[in-house]
Amino acid sequence: MIAAKRIVKAALEEDHALEDITSLSTIAKEAMAIGRLKVKQDGATISGLPVAELVFQELSQEIKFDYKVQDNTKTLKDDILGLVIGPERLLLAGERSALNFLQHLSGIATLTNKFVETVTGTRAKILHTRKTIPGLRDLEINAVLDGGGHPHRADLRSVLIKDNHVQAAGSITKAIEAVRRHNRQDIFMVVEVETMDQFREALRLRPAVIMLDDMSLDQMRNAVDLANDQVQIEVSGGVNLQNIRAIAETGVHRISIGGALTLGAPPIDINFKTENL
Repeated sequence: MIAAKRIVKAALEEDHALEDITSLSTIAKEAMAIGRLKVKQDGATISGLPVAELVFQELSQEIKFDYKVQDNTKTLKDDILGLVIGPERLLLAGERSALNFLQHLSGIATLTNKFVETVTGTRAKILHTRKTIPGLRDLEINAVLDGGGHPHRADLRSVLIKDNHVQAAGSITKAIEAVRRHNRQDIFMVVEVETMDQFREALRLRPAVIMLDDMSLDQMRNAVDLANDQVQIEVSGGVNLQNIRAIAETGVHRISIGGALTLGAPPIDINFKTENL
């Protein structure tokens, strides 16, 4: 919540929210209003309502936010998400920032939920990655969770051995051994591999997760069979709504989706209309 408050404050400062020339010119200082947040499309999974509330609370504690749904709710067209009551100038001062957060985060939650529903009946979990908009990671990760996804590593304090680490260390084995030598032997570790030879090498050392990068469906099935649940198998790279069901049906445990999820999700159509009190 501290991170959200910081981001909200920055958004309002960016928008010069208290210098709204149009509202200052056309709306009386004492005017009070009620604003309705309404979703304008079917099938949206909502995320970001507490952030929208923070936007208005940052402008004035006098503003009241009445939730009509909660985050993680799937909505229909014309559903009211919340009512905002307070000085009309301030409602309009916060409108765009609140909508920007709500539309973007609900877009991520909605797309995540589509991925989750597509793999229903398999054991595959949908995970986010660190491919997020700088400064918005906590909010975007929470949106993935609202959509039914699961957490991946949130920052560099978790171990993910990738190709550059392998190159620097000299091999998959050396990279894994170096991480264990500098930390705990049982540290949770994800190891990315690009070939089946690398997979077999990693499997011998039993990291918690082996991530298959841009591998074929046959390679995924082979990896699942070889691992025999001794490690978790994750798939990354080239995942979309058209191929994710086939990937999940190979038996992998985890499917991580990067920029397509947190950077590429289309925003949800939500509007904000005010009415004088």
